[in-house]
Amino acid sequence: MTRIALCLLLPLALQGCGGDDETPAEPPVPPNLTLAGFGTVDGTNFDVDADCIEIGTDADQSLLVRLKGTGVTSIGDWSLRPPGTCGSNAACGHLQVRVDPKKDGTYALQATGATTTLTLPFARPCPQTASETECVGIDDPTGDHTIEVILRDDDGVAVAEADGSPVRVTADVTLALPGGC
Repeated sequence: MTRIALCLLLPLALQGCGGDDETPAEPPVPPNLTLAGFGTVDGTNFDVDADCIEIGTDADQSLLVRLKGTGVTSIGDWSLRPPGTCGSNAACGHLQVRVDPKKDGTYALQATGATTTLTLPFARPCPQTASETECVGIDDPTGDHTIEVILRDDDGVAVAEADGSPVRVTADVTLALPGGC
């Protein structure tokens, strides 16, 4: 009996499940990125359109950049995961936030994250993984700055809108030290 069942099932197992594995999936529609506000690790919050935003009193002088999302780890139908962990999920990636991005690819400060709240550590502007030709550092976090958040795919490539431009949101802000607003 076992031999008969094996003989009947073996051709099915060798055939596989079939399906559309060979047909490329439609690229997922990218979400819209919207800033929800800014804050500090000690709980002070600032609106997106605040005249002045203070950086944190913590050792890293952190600024929290918050995006509107459908959860802590998702924006629209997109899942947010650390780079390299999305597997076959095409609607998956991570966020990169940059301060003062320039057209030549340089920036003053950057951080990446897999949640809708990203932390910018002004006391540690360039992570060890950043190229010196990209991250130029920041001497004084106070004053006028541009903050840009970009959605990146699992490999770190900017996710594109239908017109080819990157999925991103920017804000022009004026930053101050704690108590400076």
